[in-house]
Amino acid sequence: RISGIDEVRKYAPQLSVREWTGMVLHELFHGYQLLHPQYFKYVFDKKLGIRFINDSLQSYYKNVDWYKKSIDQENDLILQAIATNDNAERKNLAIKMFALRDDRRKQAESTFDRPISFYEMGFETMEGTARYIESATIENFQKAKFSKELLRLDSNYRNALVKHESAYAESGYKTEASMLYTYAIGYNMARLLDKFGSDYKARLFKEPELTVEKLLREEVGK
Repeated sequence: RISGIDEVRKYAPQLSVREWTGMVLHELFHGYQLLHPQYFKYVFDKKLGIRFINDSLQSYYKNVDWYKKSIDQENDLILQAIATNDNAERKNLAIKMFALRDDRRKQAESTFDRPISFYEMGFETMEGTARYIESATIENFQKAKFSKELLRLDSNYRNALVKHESAYAESGYKTEASMLYTYAIGYNMARLLDKFGSDYKARLFKEPELTVEKLLREEVGK
């Protein structure tokens, strides 16, 4: 179920039309993911559709200092890798990120006795790619061709195109600003795969156990 923008604005009055449109496409993309029968079975067999598991990962991020510090550093290294135009440097930054990530997970799985790696990779792939679609929708909103009938009937869209509404920035890609860190990390991993020229979009969801992290490790040999 996706609520209309007027309903959502009761709880988030500053929400722009372009942000709401991005949210809608985010949720619709989950539908696309689950159209792949093997991925659908995998998600529900492995309980990746259960939100509270993702919430529990976020609780570690919010309440465990060393866990949060490492995740923020991991994400910063990914952002540096996205920003550089030097492919060798990009690869080295990704390798450094994986070294930090592997150390954190080893400590986390020993401390919390939970399969942190499995759930992170699952949620980063599911939610990170949906955020990728959401972000692309927001960024390209002004370029979209809306039907004349929609613009005639819906003043929200008419006004949004005239006003050139602004949209959030840091909550999309920064772990500190994101509702759940797995969204930001997965989104940034997808963007980094773009930088490497990966064919990941042709493979994800068709190979149910494939994740954005596994694809990135393939790229850097880590």
